Amino acid sequence: MATSNPTRDRRRGQGLCVECGADSGGKIRCGECKRRNKEAQQRRATRNAEAGLCRMCGRQPVTAGHAHCEGCLGKANAATRKHAAKRVGMKRCLSCGKDVEGSSRCRECLDRINEASKEKRRRYRQEGRCRDCGSEAVIVDRTGQYHAPGGQRISNYCRDCFFRMMASYVLGSRTRWRDLIEKLEEFGWKCAYTGEVLVLGENLSFDHTDPVCRFPEKKDDPANIEPVTLAVNLMKRHMTKEEFLGLVRLIAGRTGR
Repeated sequence: MATSNPTRDRRRGQGLCVECGADSGGKIRCGECKRRNKEAQQRRATRNAEAGLCRMCGRQPVTAGHAHCEGCLGKANAATRKHAAKRVGMKRCLSCGKDVEGSSRCRECLDRINEASKEKRRRYRQEGRCRDCGSEAVIVDRTGQYHAPGGQRISNYCRDCFFRMMASYVLGSRTRWRDLIEKLEEFGWKCAYTGEVLVLGENLSFDHTDPVCRFPEKKDDPANIEPVTLAVNLMKRHMTKEEFLGLVRLIAGRTGR
């Protein structure tokens, strides 16, 4: 039976475990109650996940690519941001709370997080899942020939994470991935130059009409990008659209086509 709120408040004020009343060293729960509570949460979360429901509330379906519903995801993100802002203001590691200087996390936590991320991606790749979110991958490049604008080999992405990754290179932010989809739909999923059908993970690429190296102010402007084939993007390189078309006409005239 659940402990009443007045009893829990009294025990918390006395530095006792709120569940059993044992000495907890000033913490909310003693070690045994903390273990039981964590196991119960894990069992509940597993049941919810198997039913396709939010792991947190168990009432709503999950948001695509996440383990929580939209409402719980927003609450969790808000709580994380609030907690992070508090620790940043105190110059403490976001993960363990140790004092840090000039960084958001201590070296030990950074190494642990990086290694866990690498291991998770290795596991996802072996299981044929999206390397970022763990959902079913729809882009699996086994040739190693298809690369993102930044040189990263594209392999094991779901549709949404693929566009998030591309948006980070093309528009400077993963959050603008829907702008890329809108641009593709505007061109009917065809190359702006050749008219070829563009396919995720095969020939799809995005080109800055006015190259970023010469027009840095247009780097993040959606009006300055067009969907093209990877081959066209590699040929155009640092030329403007007018310069590239002029070169194509010159080549076509030279070869008599």
